[in-house]
Amino acid sequence: MDEEAIEVHHEDRHFSCKTSPLTPDLLKGFHDDDDERLRVNFDYEVNHIYYDVRSPDDIGTSRPKFIYQCLEQHKKTIYLEQSLLENYQDSYLVLSKAMLSFGITRDRVVRDIVDEIVKQGREARPKKFPNRLGMLFGLDVCILKDHRMYRCQQCLVASVMRESLAAEEVKMVPASESSIKKVLKKVIVGQGGESIRRNYLSVSDDVKEEEEGGKRKRRRISVSEGESCSVCMDEFEGGTTVACLPCSHVFHGECIVNWLRQSHYCPVCRFEVPTD
Repeated sequence: MDEEAIEVHHEDRHFSCKTSPLTPDLLKGFHDDDDERLRVNFDYEVNHIYYDVRSPDDIGTSRPKFIYQCLEQHKKTIYLEQSLLENYQDSYLVLSKAMLSFGITRDRVVRDIVDEIVKQGREARPKKFPNRLGMLFGLDVCILKDHRMYRCQQCLVASVMRESLAAEEVKMVPASESSIKKVLKKVIVGQGGESIRRNYLSVSDDVKEEEEGGKRKRRRISVSEGESCSVCMDEFEGGTTVACLPCSHVFHGECIVNWLRQSHYCPVCRFEVPTD
């Protein structure tokens, strides 16, 4: 899936950090300098998750529908002199610069991670060192960011409407509720040539067909899987019921109802639904 093709209306980010001492076999013991040094291995993972929601109220609940997920990974190693580690401000400058290279800029997140590294780094320092040799000690720092992004149906409708009305410079006038109930008809996806006989919003399916000159007037339309709703751009699923306007353009029922409650024009062809 093309990540750039997914429109994102809302997002949130959650960071977590875990530090653990590096074992001597990973550090390779000593180095030639006289100073003691802390080796910091950064392992940064970003878990990008995309969801569908009907409205912003669904965020943070169990209602979001999963769309797509991908993992982004970065690694970096830096060294801190023991004398630098003892000075918090100097440590902060070096460590925050490393996190900036990952794109971590939120001050509270950066400061919390620096606090943990400095604390664990000081605790990881061995108490005794062999003479005339610098000792290397270190930490693994695993930073995980859950990046949750939401494509919102309510925001899609509003966005499409704004673009449409801006292009046409049409005044926003909602269709009347009675007109919406009257003009929207049911169509079942995947049933080619299905007669459109029932009002989409009618509680009862026992609705009289239109008559003209004493004869029944029927329109026929075919909606197949793979076609999409012009409001939210999502594809129709086979066997589901969608809504059709008199101009024969077809939409998800909820999408077109929300649309007509804000504008009385068909979002595709500008067919006018009666207003109050």
